[in-house]
Amino acid sequence: MRIRIAVIGLILILVDLFPGISYAQKTIQLATINWEPYTGEALPAQGFFSELVTESLMREGYHVEFKYYPWPRALAYTKNGHVHGLMDAYWKKDRIQFLEYPDVVWKVKEEFITLRGNPVTYTGTLASLKGFAIGVLRGSAQAEELKVAGLQTEEIAHQVQNVKKLLEKHINAVLMPKSVFFYHLEQIAPQFDRTRIVILKPPYKIYDMYVAFSKQKPGCKQLTADFNKGLYRIKADGTYEKILHKHHVRLEE
Repeated sequence: MRIRIAVIGLILILVDLFPGISYAQKTIQLATINWEPYTGEALPAQGFFSELVTESLMREGYHVEFKYYPWPRALAYTKNGHVHGLMDAYWKKDRIQFLEYPDVVWKVKEEFITLRGNPVTYTGTLASLKGFAIGVLRGSAQAEELKVAGLQTEEIAHQVQNVKKLLEKHINAVLMPKSVFFYHLEQIAPQFDRTRIVILKPPYKIYDMYVAFSKQKPGCKQLTADFNKGLYRIKADGTYEKILHKHHVRLEE
């Protein structure tokens, strides 16, 4: 009995001294997509956004497994409780029926990007883009917004496909964060003349980006509260900034 008490006491001391570890980690699965440089199977630590989420949850005793799917499937699997949560999620009113949103992890600026010489005009209203083919991510919040506005959209499963379509002039513009665009441009056409790239002003929108948790999973609210505590801790001790620095990322302007 004394030995058992001593072992329990030692564990409690270790947890207190090293809050980032847990003797009984809880494994959760998060659905995500290859959306470089935020998340991606081939990226170091699976991307800086993934590492921010992993570290936040680890501080509260969770082990994270990422499951990669096309976006519509990732959304559906989270909605029905097949996984615990959804990465890279924007806030949408209709999603709060099945998603619990914790604190914001990152902010993403979505912008219309075209090539010099394309006859695309953008005044800050979607109506100014009517008549042009715009590449968007299938099932995304912004894709739905453009369709509701009556725009012609070309939906794809992976953003790299839209970059290729723009370079080959199959579409007039794409809507995506410029960090995503230039990541794929560097991968598929590193010699492409960057002066031909035009980022239309003003930006379309700045979205808050989350890891959101499925309301179909038991303990969803506790998981949300734990994530918020972990995120606060990595911001307070400088880990959040260290992760960004490691991935050569800076806060969105």
